[in-house]
This record gives sequence, structure tokens and C-alpha cells, in this order.
Amino acid sequence: YDSTKQRPIADFLDTFEGDKIRPEWTWNFTFSDIKTEVKDQTLFLSGTPKSGNRYGTVLCLRSLFTDYEIATQVKDLQGISSGLTLYGDQDNLIFFGIEQGDVVLKQIEKGEEKVLFHNPAMGDLHLRIVVADGCLASFYWSSDQKNWHPLPAVNQRLNVSYLPPWDRVFRPGLIHIGNENTPAQFSYGRINYKLD
Repeated sequence: YDSTKQRPIADFLDTFEGDKIRPEWTWNFTFSDIKTEVKDQTLFLSGTPKSGNRYGTVLCLRSLFTDYEIATQVKDLQGISSGLTLYGDQDNLIFFGIEQGDVVLKQIEKGEEKVLFHNPAMGDLHLRIVVADGCLASFYWSSDQKNWHPLPAVNQRLNVSYLPPWDRVFRPGLIHIGNENTPAQFSYGRINYKLD
């Protein structure tokens, strides 16, 4: 029965080649109308939030294991906030990205926002969130995808177990907050399960 052997779970990578996103991506349709465009190996992500949603549009993946990392490269654009998210719903999420030229980490719980880190970004950045045991998150940024810098303001790992509402599971993904006419720009979206 060699043909029925179970294949190992593969990592996920979307480099936004071609003209559309991969079918594994999902979005928060109950909280926003999403707009995606893929061109020149870049994802342009924006959307119109529905009433009561202050935290924009997300494009997420379903993680297959409790230990993983999600990473992207995001362009530093004025007038919007964009980057990575761990997304429960419009009132419970983590934002890790670029906002007004700064790299920012925000924790939103029951609609209450707390800024955990804020520092000048100095241009486009690679961002990475490493999740362990399904709820312990570490945050890193890099300008070259080789030298990763942990966020010093977050002691070791942030417990994000508050995120999933009782009927859902939080998802890692990409986020755009702000003017829908200024889409966030991402050069790749990646999830790795083989963590060293």
C-alpha cells in the first residue's frame, strides 16, 4: 500500500507570482469586504471594514500545528498600518507591523488596545511571529531576512491564549488597517512548521 502512505505536512509559501493568491488564504468576511490584487510578485491588500470594525482587513491561514512561524515582508507606506496578525476577531487580535514609519506591536483584547512595542522602522521590513504550544508568541523583525532582531520590550513570549473566541480558533495572517485606496504591499507570506 505504498500509494496510500501519508505525506508529511509541507510548509506554506506564497510568493505572489501569477495573478491571484493561493486558495489556502481565508479572510474575515464577517468584519470587512476584502480587496486583493497580485502583480509584480506583490500582494496588494485592502478592504472596507464593516460597522464596528476598527482593525481593518485580514488575510489568514489555518495553522496545522501548535508550533509554527509566520513571516512576510511588508512595505513601509504612509497612511496605513500593515503587517502580521494573530487574529481571533475584530476585537481580539495581535498587530505586529509598520505604522506611520514605526515598527509596532499591539495587543487588542475585548476591543481595548495596548501598545507593547514602538520603534522607528527605517524602511520596508521582514516580520516574523513564532508561536509555541499554540499560544506563546515571540516577535522578530529584520531588514535583510538574515539577521532577526527580537522585540526587546516583550519579555520572552507573549501569551495570546485570550485570542480565540469560544467558537473559533485564532489564525495567523496579514493585515491592512487604514485607507482602502492605499493597499498594504507584501512580497511573500510563509508558514514554517519545522522550527529549530
